[in-house]
Amino acid sequence: MNSTTYIFGGISGNSEEKHFQFPDDYTSTVFRRIVGISSNETVLAVSFDNSLAYHIFYRHTSNGYFGFGVLLNGCWVREQQRLLSVFNDAYVDAISSGIVLSINDKGGVQCNAYAIKHNEQEATRITERLRSIINTLSQYTRSLPVIDVSTNPNFIHKLPDNATDSDWRSSVGKYRSQYSVYGNVKSNFSQILKRLQRTIQERERYAAKCDSLQEEITKINKQKKQYKLVIGLAMAMFVGALVAIAIISDKNTKIENQLATIQNNKETISSQGNIISTQKNTINEQLQTISSLNGKVDELESKYNSLESDYSSITSTYPFNITSIEIGNTYSNGSMETDYGYSLYSARTMYLKPKIYYYGYTSGSHELKVKWYTPSGEIKRETGSPTGYSQSESVYFYTGSNYVSLAGWGSSTKGHWSAGKYRIEIWYNNMCLKSKTFTIY
Repeated sequence: MNSTTYIFGGISGNSEEKHFQFPDDYTSTVFRRIVGISSNETVLAVSFDNSLAYHIFYRHTSNGYFGFGVLLNGCWVREQQRLLSVFNDAYVDAISSGIVLSINDKGGVQCNAYAIKHNEQEATRITERLRSIINTLSQYTRSLPVIDVSTNPNFIHKLPDNATDSDWRSSVGKYRSQYSVYGNVKSNFSQILKRLQRTIQERERYAAKCDSLQEEITKINKQKKQYKLVIGLAMAMFVGALVAIAIISDKNTKIENQLATIQNNKETISSQGNIISTQKNTINEQLQTISSLNGKVDELESKYNSLESDYSSITSTYPFNITSIEIGNTYSNGSMETDYGYSLYSARTMYLKPKIYYYGYTSGSHELKVKWYTPSGEIKRETGSPTGYSQSESVYFYTGSNYVSLAGWGSSTKGHWSAGKYRIEIWYNNMCLKSKTFTIY
């Protein structure tokens, strides 16, 4: 798969150059245009231009924005949810390195946009890593759609917020560019750990700065001793000058010069004393900052341990979380008659096949049970159905975001399901994890 990956970012304020990207080429015009469409936190967009497909992701930060661009030649990624997950992982990776993205002292993400331009080694690392992951998605790509050329080339169509793959596929080809806004992504445990590490690094940097200030104080104390020696010598010269006055009156000019030198030395000592006082105040401020950071580190460690305990407790009982259900209509051999997400019509119904989307916390096989409710509220069952349920099936779950299709329910004869409003429920360990109401027309 022929792909080119980019990172870009911008900073707020009156800077003459607000947008930075790597590599820096003609694509910056496309990225700038997409960034300007929404002030929401996270945006995913797709734009088609002749044989090219731009996949663009960006997220607003506390001081600007940061994002990724993927340019494909002759194809596009059809499953946007997978692509969104890849971009989110790359975003967390950028935060963990702390170079182009970092966590400020208020816990917000800030973009170090200048590092995109001036730290080529980090920019190359991020784009190469992203490109290697994108290349693994070749099985989810499709040929470019036929675009309606009568549409305005500068118009960007807005999909529903948190658009599903079905939303993306239903409008592709109608518009040259389209986007969807996704809600705030909750910080996961890895992000919390990275933030903790960044705070510890800040504390170490302040400690190093204190050591440097202490060395400066030592140097100043040495200089102070030298100035005391100068004063002693000056006083000796002053006494000698008084003796010379009693003997030779023409030494007055030399005495005045020595007195001026003494005065200059006193002023120098006073100035050095002010510097020492300022340095001490700076050290006290840095020590207070370190104490505050230590408190934040302890607080974050406590929250992390609590979250880790809650996470272990939840995943031991529920090793996965079902996020959504889609219903398709299939033949007896499993081939699709009506694809997932499309309207179901009674005259064409045979085997209704549920497709569940989930997030797996641990991998392994687990038994799911299914209840199909008729429009009258009864549970559909047959001779082999488990007690209280319509069907059951052992399913293997993988870690992370994924999906799996369960066995179909129905008959090989079309028209098996009558028109009406139905409901399906997915059960695990005597608890309903997800339900969906759907209509057969």
